[in-house]
Amino acid sequence: MHLQARRWGGDFPEVGWGDSLMSAASTFQSYGCTHGDRTALLAAVPEEHKTFLRQLPWLHREEVGGHKALFVHAGLERAEDLETQMEILRERDITVKYLEQLSGRKNVLLPPQGLCDEGVTVISGHHGFIAHGEYRVVLDSSGGPRPAHLV
Repeated sequence: MHLQARRWGGDFPEVGWGDSLMSAASTFQSYGCTHGDRTALLAAVPEEHKTFLRQLPWLHREEVGGHKALFVHAGLERAEDLETQMEILRERDITVKYLEQLSGRKNVLLPPQGLCDEGVTVISGHHGFIAHGEYRVVLDSSGGPRPAHLV
């Protein structure tokens, strides 16, 4: 299953974040499982679904009609070494305990300057809101409420 799926079914420490840390009740229900029963979920998910999730790239770069886009789950850290971040994602390195690019919030909202200089737009979901700016697009209307620092 996805690297972060181990968190499904957990309680989120703030009121108003839906049914769990990852708002995963509908996922459990879609596989006929009780929300939070990870053992049942793992047994219920067909192998082809697990294989699909395991094979998904963590980073995808695309160029269409002269527009360059880089897709990553949460975003890339502006202040960190761009090549190191991209290498970890390309290699799908699960030895890194916490990946800001997959799990981060505030530190991954501004695109790295190197990508801006190349005219590359970073596109992600993960944040629970929809926003766009120069070289950054967030498309996620389901990941929880918009953080207070972005309201």
